[in-house]
Amino acid sequence: MPKFQTEFTSDLKATLALLGIKAAFTNGQFPGITHDPAKIDFILHKVKFEIDEDSSSSHSYFNGWIFGHNSKQEAERSLDRS
Repeated sequence: MPKFQTEFTSDLKATLALLGIKAAFTNGQFPGITHDPAKIDFILHKVKFEIDEDSSSSHSYFNGWIFGHNSKQEAERSLDRS
């Protein structure tokens, strides 16, 4: 059996946009993660295959980054020392 390894890396942002998933990359709502406005900056997918005389293996790696818009919130505080 021939021995080899290969890997592939892709940012899935463009692919997902072609599938119609666009709002998550511009003004997404992620209520399970944050109540602040946020967007996905990138989704990275990496796959690696290795085959040799004894075995075969595959590895998959997935990573993403969500940016929140920093909204400065002002709070009114009152101290009563009486």
